[in-house]
Amino acid sequence: MSEAAPNWDLVQGLTPEPMPEPEATPVAEPTPEPEPMPVPEATGTEVMKLPQEPQPAPDVARQIPPAPPAAPEEDTCDLVDARIPHISIAVFRETEAFYEVWHRVSGDRRMVSATTAVYQGGLPAAISKYKQEKTPDLLIVETDSGEDVLEYEVDCLAEVADPGTQLIVIGHKNDISLYQKLLNMGVSNYMVYPVTVPGVIQAISEIYKEPGKEKIGKVHAVIGAKGGVGASTVAQSVALELSHTQGADVLLVDMDLCFGTASLNLDVDSNQGLIEMVDQAERIDVAMLDRVLIKRGLNLNLLGSTPSLDTSRELDAFAVERMLDVAASHIPQIVLDIPHSWNEWVERSLTGADTVTVVTSPELGSLRNATTLMTQLKTLRPNDKPPALVLNQVGMPRRQEISAKEVASILKIEPMVSIPHDPRVFSRAASQGKMVAELGRKKPIAQAFATIAETLVPRTNPAAQVTAAARKILKR
Repeated sequence: MSEAAPNWDLVQGLTPEPMPEPEATPVAEPTPEPEPMPVPEATGTEVMKLPQEPQPAPDVARQIPPAPPAAPEEDTCDLVDARIPHISIAVFRETEAFYEVWHRVSGDRRMVSATTAVYQGGLPAAISKYKQEKTPDLLIVETDSGEDVLEYEVDCLAEVADPGTQLIVIGHKNDISLYQKLLNMGVSNYMVYPVTVPGVIQAISEIYKEPGKEKIGKVHAVIGAKGGVGASTVAQSVALELSHTQGADVLLVDMDLCFGTASLNLDVDSNQGLIEMVDQAERIDVAMLDRVLIKRGLNLNLLGSTPSLDTSRELDAFAVERMLDVAASHIPQIVLDIPHSWNEWVERSLTGADTVTVVTSPELGSLRNATTLMTQLKTLRPNDKPPALVLNQVGMPRRQEISAKEVASILKIEPMVSIPHDPRVFSRAASQGKMVAELGRKKPIAQAFATIAETLVPRTNPAAQVTAAARKILKR
C-alpha cells in the first residue's frame, strides 16, 4: 500500500452526499431487543467476515453532523513543520470520542488544502466501500478489533486499495508487537487511542514530508483593526528587531500593493518583486525569491512593490501561499504586513500564519473592528493560541480613550503591549530615513517593539550562546 500514487480523481466518489437525517444510527439506543447491535456491520469477532451487501451506513456514506467543539487539549506540540498537501482523506470512525477529535483536526488551518470525508464504521465499512470505488490518498480507520482480526481486516483492505493509498490505523490495543506487524504489512502508522489533535496532524504530515522541503521558517502576520492604527509600523519595526536579535535572515513582506510604506520607512529602493512573483506563481523558486529581495542591513530582507493604484493588480491566494511556502523553506522568520481589508488571500494568509498580531488603537471604532477580527480568527484557527493584541497610539491628546484594562475586558484578552503615542519620535525617525528603534533602543517605543519581537520569537541566538560559552572558557 505504499507504491507511487495513482493518477485518479482525488475527490470523485469520495465526498459523502449529505442526507436529511440518518435513518438508523449505528449506535444502539431505541430497540431493547436481545441483539445488542441493530446495524448489520460486523463488530467484535464477527468482523473477520467481509460485511454483507445491504449496509446503508458505509455504502451510502452519510455525512456525520458536526460535533460540538471539544475542550481544549493540554497536549500541544510544535507543528511549525506540519505540511498537509493537496490530498484526499477518508476517515472511518467507530466512536463519537474519536469523531470529536477528527472534527477538530479537519478544522485546523494546516488541513486547509486537504479534502476530507467521514464515514461510520471501521475497517469492515472501508473494505465494503472500496470494493467498488477508488481509494483516496489516505485512509484513517479507527478499530477496536483484536490482533488476529485486525491483521485479517488490514489484509482484506489491502486487496481492494489502490496502489499509493496510505493507511493510518487508530487502535485501542497498546502492543509494540502489533505495531511492528502492522508496519511490516504496509500500514503507514498505528496510533493508540486516545489520540490528540496535534498527534494526528503530525502523523499525517510525516507521511507526506518531502526530504529537503521541510519548513524551517515561522510566518508572523500583522494586521490592523482599521486603517491608520499603525499596523505597518509595528510589522516593520518587529521585522527589524528580529533581524537584530535572531542572528538569522528575516523577510518582511509588504502586501499593500496600493499604499505600501515599507521601502520608504526603511529607506531602500523599491521594486516590483512581489508583483513579479505573483504573476509567475507556478515558477516561484528560491532563485527567483533571492533575485527580487531587497537587502537592508545584514539580515533584513524586503519583498514588496512600488505603490500603484492600478486596479488590475491584485494578489492571488494560490500565489501568496506558494510564495510563502518557498520563503519558509529557507528563511527562519517571515513578517507579513497585511493591509486592512478582507478577501480570500487575506483570510488564507492569516489562517496559515504561525502567529497573528492584531493592532488596534484605544478607541471605540477600532475596538469594535478588533472584536470582529479576533472572533473570526479564533474560528479559523481553533487549535492555535488566540491572536496577540497590540494597543497602539496610547495617550493621544484630546481623544477620549478606553483604558487597557477595559480593552482586555471587552476583547477577553490582555494586550501584549501598549505603545505610547509620540509623534515627535516618529517624525524624527522618518526625516532621517530610520526606524524608531534605530534612534535609541532605550526609548519606550523601541522597548515596546522589542517586547513584541521577544514574545513572538523568544531569543535563541546560537551566535550569542557560542560567544557566552567562549567567554566562560576564556575566564578559566
